[in-house]
Amino acid sequence: MLLRFFSFSLLFLPAALLAEPLKIVPRADWNALEARPYAEQKPERFTIHHSGVRFEKDQDAAKHIANVQKWGMSEARNWSDIPYHFIIGPDGTVFEGRDPKTEGESNTSYDTNGHLQINLLGNFNEQEPTDAQLESLTKLIAWAHEKFDIPIDTIKAHRDFAQTACPGDALYQDVENGSIRKRAQAAIDQARAIKN
Repeated sequence: MLLRFFSFSLLFLPAALLAEPLKIVPRADWNALEARPYAEQKPERFTIHHSGVRFEKDQDAAKHIANVQKWGMSEARNWSDIPYHFIIGPDGTVFEGRDPKTEGESNTSYDTNGHLQINLLGNFNEQEPTDAQLESLTKLIAWAHEKFDIPIDTIKAHRDFAQTACPGDALYQDVENGSIRKRAQAAIDQARAIKN
């Protein structure tokens, strides 16, 4: 399967930054519908979400993501696309969502302009995020920091901006206590040390 991200044939951080490249499954591989026009943005902060429904490793993440997009673009929500810029499955697979240079959408009331929305599949009030999800989240944040110049200290959760339990207590604790930020910063620092 050919992996690509927007105009790239393969998305990855520089080899020095990660032991293994961060691969992102393109929209075509999860049968995404064509997005409708929506507002442009400059990604300036990281916002972490969960899907809010239990998700197990043996479930078909690509099919689930396609169904979320179809529901969101239907009369039920009338969104322009899947609401998130990236989605991470339980096995750590990262899926391309909407273009990061366009505003995300939400079931809750807050201004999504400038937010790079990352969704982890699962209900983290009922289950724990997998180690693979957290590792991919770290790599994705490090990559997006380099790609879009998004400050690492902007990492927040959906519940920090809206009345919601998202991203669930088990994932929120990693956002709130700074462990996700520290892991991403460590990856960036290590890469810079190797580069110099």
